Amino acid sequence: MPIVSQRKRALRGLREGIRAAALSENISFFFDVFDDDEMPSLEMPDLNDDMMMEFIEAYWFISRSRYLNKREPVPRAPDALDFWLQKLDEGRFVQDFRVTRFQFAQIVELIQGHPVFFNNSNVPQTPAWCQLLVALYRLRASTWRFTV
Repeated sequence: MPIVSQRKRALRGLREGIRAAALSENISFFFDVFDDDEMPSLEMPDLNDDMMMEFIEAYWFISRSRYLNKREPVPRAPDALDFWLQKLDEGRFVQDFRVTRFQFAQIVELIQGHPVFFNNSNVPQTPAWCQLLVALYRLRASTWRFTV
């Protein structure tokens, strides 16, 4: 049995509500027209304040939007480095990079002045801490093949 999304369930419920409200309005309009106490009135009822218009507006709003809730974008490459360095908890940081944050900061302090991290081109080289972070992550992924 296919999974029905929350959006689809909401649209289905609103369609049923619109049908029920339309039926209710037609029945009440029918009784208003043929009421014996007063003269028949063939005016259309005011639809601005009734439940059916609220259902129609909600249905239109949901059908025009792809998601019911606001979606947070997934962090991409530049944000991922900042996430790894700043927001990742210590245990996961050690698991991913095989060093603590303190050890990482010490290594960066030792290597950041080395000439290999500087070039004489118009495009500046990626900072040493970014290169070290990527290198440690890649070495962690292949530790089963060799040890450093």
